[in-house]
Amino acid sequence: MKSRTLKLLAAALVAIAVGALGFRSWRDHVIRVRDESAFKAARRALEEHRATDALAIFQAQDHSRSPLPWGDIELAAYAGTRQLPRLIALYENSPDRVLRDEAASQLVARTFLHSRRPKDRARIREHWRTNGASADAAGWFALDADALFLEGKPKEALRLLQSRRFPGADDVPRLVRLALATAGKDLTTSWNHLADAARLDPRNTEVRSFRAQILEQIDKPELARVEYVAAHVADPRNPLLRDQLAEYYRRQGNLDLALTTWEAALPAPSLDYLWLKARFWQRMVRPPEGSAPGKVPPGSLAPLVEFLGDLEPSQFWDAADLKLPPGGRRFGRDRQEVFWLQLAGHLQARQDKAAFELLSFQRSANASWDPDLERALGRLLSFRLQRTLNPSGVSMPGSGRKLEDLPPYFRELETLARQERDGGRAWKPSPDTTTFLLGDSAEGAAFLAAGWREAALRLLPDSPAPGSPGWLDYGFAQALRYNRSPQKALDFISGRPASPSLDVLRAELLIATGRPEEGLRVLAPISTQDSAEGFRAAWLLAMADLERKNPPGARQRVTAQPRLAHSPTGVEILAKAALAEGSKNEASRLYRQIATQSVEARSFLAHEAFAQKDWDAARRWTTELIALMPDQLQLRENLEQIRRASATP
Repeated sequence: MKSRTLKLLAAALVAIAVGALGFRSWRDHVIRVRDESAFKAARRALEEHRATDALAIFQAQDHSRSPLPWGDIELAAYAGTRQLPRLIALYENSPDRVLRDEAASQLVARTFLHSRRPKDRARIREHWRTNGASADAAGWFALDADALFLEGKPKEALRLLQSRRFPGADDVPRLVRLALATAGKDLTTSWNHLADAARLDPRNTEVRSFRAQILEQIDKPELARVEYVAAHVADPRNPLLRDQLAEYYRRQGNLDLALTTWEAALPAPSLDYLWLKARFWQRMVRPPEGSAPGKVPPGSLAPLVEFLGDLEPSQFWDAADLKLPPGGRRFGRDRQEVFWLQLAGHLQARQDKAAFELLSFQRSANASWDPDLERALGRLLSFRLQRTLNPSGVSMPGSGRKLEDLPPYFRELETLARQERDGGRAWKPSPDTTTFLLGDSAEGAAFLAAGWREAALRLLPDSPAPGSPGWLDYGFAQALRYNRSPQKALDFISGRPASPSLDVLRAELLIATGRPEEGLRVLAPISTQDSAEGFRAAWLLAMADLERKNPPGARQRVTAQPRLAHSPTGVEILAKAALAEGSKNEASRLYRQIATQSVEARSFLAHEAFAQKDWDAARRWTTELIALMPDQLQLRENLEQIRRASATP
């Protein structure tokens, strides 16, 4: 009996084991079939140029034990959706894996071009030049041309671009770069190249991007801004286009908007060089408005980004590192961020000689983020060390801007330098000028004049010395207002000599700190003056009248101020006053007077036309607004509403 029981138990165990094996085999079979099906679907999506679908399939699968080459799907999907941060991370961990995929390699190489990693870019380029046939010769051709442009070799770039052509839409990258290369000498030919590119591929974002660069090159900054924004909006996931927009803002002197644009790119997935730019400008323009959004992305620049994040907010650079010779310091000197932070660190420590030596060995003005600021600091340090604004053997080319286009402080320094050259040894600046140039405020004032507010606040004394230029008081107060608080700015102004500009600023600060009546009383006697301060004061008073539902008062403020009365801003106030009184026809008449000069006027007229079912006019005004503000998606929705409404019987 016992033997029989044991046999039955053994048989049962065998059955269970066989059943378990059968179940596991069946389960493995199901998993394998699903894996193969998903892999085929992802590969088909890639073949049909549906990279987003392929990426979704890849991310939904557990392919950790799959024998199928899911890594190739991942790489191709990231390349197809232009997931540059993820591609860079893959390259940093496994370069050879990325180098097997041409599209991914090209995107990574272009990112390295923009982030100033020439050795890494050259390695990828050389791999595809010497290893096998390329399926995208036009893309590598464009990358080679861009490298020549960034190296300051426009003639070589032009010769390369003229050396061959590509069939059909593949020629678009060459044409847009040829347009940029010829814009300076033959604008008509340049626009023709762009038109040819647009005909070949109307949806290509590079057409708008290069149109923007040409418009900026021929001094059409507002039109260029529209194109830069449009290119970014057309491909918002492309961090290179966001960086391009931010760099445009930087070149135009709008450092706050540039920093905001870079900060918007920081949440993961991001790129190390975007973090570096954001952290640099947070030390130079304004502090961050909160903690960092996550961890620093991997990459060769990540140690530098983390180094800056570990510094005290008041520091520009590590004091111990600054004591080393320039060639022996961390991170080298080949990046603008490192150069400027070390220079500011020397100035903060009153190490004038070291700062001047660093300036003397700086790269050419073409590579500088602010050659006019460099030149101003060079003159100031030279005067402090050698009592001359024209140091021998040191090149100070500046940006090439006309004297009248420079900030007043820089203009004054250039005028003094020219007077010294003309006067020779007999020339001497006035005692007040000498005192200021040798004092504690001279270098910080240069950063303030350049718009580098946070750097200026760190370098300037808590209160500029008596006898400082009036513009320094105003600029210092504004820096305190935006980087610290309106109250700190108000406290500073209270101890400075009165002036029309400071009085208007004092009034604005009183209003901002909850004392509007005091502020408006300060503005009243200034508002009728025929000056920029009078214009500002009258505008503030008129807006206060509108807010208090006093349209006649607002109208009187405008008519009593000559500059405001003859400006689009003044007409906008008159139109608002008419609307507040219920006179829509009068408001429409006024807005039509300034329709070509005022976004507000176009917006009103577009809404008016829509309400009147004048679809042609509504479409025209809305289209013009989209051209001016391509990043405002609500305008596109408005245009779609107009289309639907006009199609309804």
